[in-house]
Amino acid sequence: MEINSHHEPLLIAGQYVTAIGDHKLYYNPLGYGGVTVVDPRSQRLLDLCNGKLTVEQVCERDGRAASEVREEIRTLATREVLWISERFTEELHQGIRAKSNISCWMHLTNSCNLACSYCYIHKSPGSMSLAIARLAIDRMLESCRNHNLNSMNIKFAGGEPLLRFGLLQQLVAYVDQMRGQVAVTYTLLTNGVLITPHIAEYLRSHSVGVGVSLDGVGPINDTCRQDRRGRGSSDGVLKGLETLRRSGIVPTIMTTVSSWNYPHLEELTRFLLAGRYRFRYSLEREGVSGRPKLLDHLAGLEESLHRCYDFIEAHLPAEDFTRLHTFGDVSFRRPARRSCGAGNSFYAVGHDGSVGVCGLGLSKPFSTLGSDGDLLTLVRQANPGLSAGSASEYLGCRDCVWRKSCAGGCTLQAWATYGRFDAASPYCEVYRQMLPRVLRIKGLQMIRAAEAL
Repeated sequence: MEINSHHEPLLIAGQYVTAIGDHKLYYNPLGYGGVTVVDPRSQRLLDLCNGKLTVEQVCERDGRAASEVREEIRTLATREVLWISERFTEELHQGIRAKSNISCWMHLTNSCNLACSYCYIHKSPGSMSLAIARLAIDRMLESCRNHNLNSMNIKFAGGEPLLRFGLLQQLVAYVDQMRGQVAVTYTLLTNGVLITPHIAEYLRSHSVGVGVSLDGVGPINDTCRQDRRGRGSSDGVLKGLETLRRSGIVPTIMTTVSSWNYPHLEELTRFLLAGRYRFRYSLEREGVSGRPKLLDHLAGLEESLHRCYDFIEAHLPAEDFTRLHTFGDVSFRRPARRSCGAGNSFYAVGHDGSVGVCGLGLSKPFSTLGSDGDLLTLVRQANPGLSAGSASEYLGCRDCVWRKSCAGGCTLQAWATYGRFDAASPYCEVYRQMLPRVLRIKGLQMIRAAEAL
């Protein structure tokens, strides 16, 4: 993608821009360029790119060698900080493919070795049979063929899916026989307590991604994440994490930020950084009353999260922070229409073959695996508010700079709270404050890397 001397480069409007010392950070949430940090010299170049001066005139006023200035303009245009021309943008986006996958939450069992107080799964002996599990995979593969999808992801969940580890192994073997040209990835969502060296080695050898639930350090986690006898689970989780690490697996730690653990997030953050874990902070959801208790503590929540990010700023990790840490369902790598694919490219299958929009939505299934017709089409037809909606159209999101990053938050929570899918998350203000913090940390990492050259 080349630029010519007659192009009139223009700084793209609607970007998030903030100063970091004598540098500036640019992030275009409608583009694919990610985060860009410029030094004072490059900022002077950007100030010249007002859409009125040609590339040739910008080079003359910048004062550096024309070849150097032209290359920097091209780089900034590739990062989607500058606009060059419609043709340039078309060529830039030519290699970017729309997501072409399907994802299924497979609820292997209702049973669990823990009795977490906030869990929304109704505990029962119900477990998925091999026949239903195979049918779920068959229906996924059928949808991939019908919709020309080239990949799919299976999330093994529950209850505690490792209570059905044998079924998990049978399903992976079945997929290996059936998938054909479809690429398949796996994710295990576990509390971590049942992980053994044998299980860890199997997960590693079959490239199963692992997400482990942990809501605090020691007694904080144990307040609500206890076994059926009321004993805390922290020691078992830590043992499971260490077993995974010895097998070469670095899991993602999944934390539900709730009304009881939010004051203690800084301690957990310190632990996660020290362990070099990837980690995700998800804000508490409530699908019945529509009002999570955490909403009564927003000021305290924001203060606690700021302390976490203050600590991270003071102890910058080596790994790209936007890959190391996820806040909710936020993505800074590509613009999103919705926060997740629930009801569109993602659905959940219950142990009995019922189908819901996600794990939370299994309490109100809308179909079964035995229904006639293509399953993915059925999912979309049954959930038009989810499949057709876009955060750019949501109330409270339309003019927000972050609408393509947080994408409005959890749509099911919006429905439970407001009775409509096209509304901003009740945690909207938290997102508005925390997304700049995550980007600032990313920017600091970029500055540190540049200074080390």
